[in-house]
Amino acid sequence: MTPNSDSPPYWRWRPPDIAHADGTAYVREPEVDHQIRQLCALPVWKRKLELRRHGYLENLKAESLVFACRESFREGDDAMGWGLAQTIVHRIRHHIANQMRRSGVLEHQVDDAVAEFVHWLFGVLRDGKPDAAFAEIRVWLMVRRKAKQVGDRWSKLHGRDRLESDLLEPGDEEGMLSRLASPVRVDEIALHRDLLERIPEEHRQMVYLLAVEGLPIESQESGARTVSSVLGVTPRTVRNRMARLRRFLEDDVDER
Repeated sequence: MTPNSDSPPYWRWRPPDIAHADGTAYVREPEVDHQIRQLCALPVWKRKLELRRHGYLENLKAESLVFACRESFREGDDAMGWGLAQTIVHRIRHHIANQMRRSGVLEHQVDDAVAEFVHWLFGVLRDGKPDAAFAEIRVWLMVRRKAKQVGDRWSKLHGRDRLESDLLEPGDEEGMLSRLASPVRVDEIALHRDLLERIPEEHRQMVYLLAVEGLPIESQESGARTVSSVLGVTPRTVRNRMARLRRFLEDDVDER
C-alpha cells in the first residue's frame, strides 16, 4: 500500500531542553534549527526514508543527527535510533582517536579507549542523559571534553605501567615509601599490593578511586561521579584523608 503523504508528522519541533546556569535557554545554530524544523515537517514515512539515505544524512549537521537519534529512541524506533547513533559515531570516530593520542594513549590502546567513549555516547543517546541535551546544541564541544576525560584516564592507567618499570628494585620499599610520602603518589601506591594492604582501610578505596578510576575529588557538574560522592564524604574529608595518608607514609619510613 502506498504511504499517505498527508499523514501528520510524529515529531514536533521543540526548543532545546537545556539552559545556561543563569537560566537563559540555549539557542541552536540557525542551520541546525532549520534542519530540525524540516525533519519535523516531514510525514513519518518520508522522514524514515530520508534518514536511511546516505546522501541525506551527509548533509545533516551533527547536532541535527543527535536530535533525530534521540527522537527515534523516544518514539520507540530503536532500529532507527541505533542506526543514527552509528552514523554519529562514524562521523566523529577519527576525531576521538586523535584526541586519545593527544592525551597520551598509546597506539595499541587507542581502539579500546575509543570503544569506551563510544559505549558512553550510546548510553547518552539511548537513555537521554543530561549530556544528550547539550549534544543537540554543541555536540563537538561535548565530544572533545568527554574524549579528553577518557583519554587522560587511559593515559594515567598506562602511566602505571611506565611507573612500574621505572620503580626501584624489589626489596627497596623504604626508598619507595620516602618517595611516596611527599607528595602522596597514589598512582604508585596502587601498583604495590603489599604496600596497599598495609595502609589503613579507610585509605584503600580512596587510592583506588583516585589512581585506577581517575575520579576527581569533587566536581562542579551536578551528578558527576567523584571520590567524595562514592565514599559518601565531603571533599574536605577526602583531602584530610590524603593528609593522614601522607603522615602514615612518613611515619612508616621513620620506623624502618
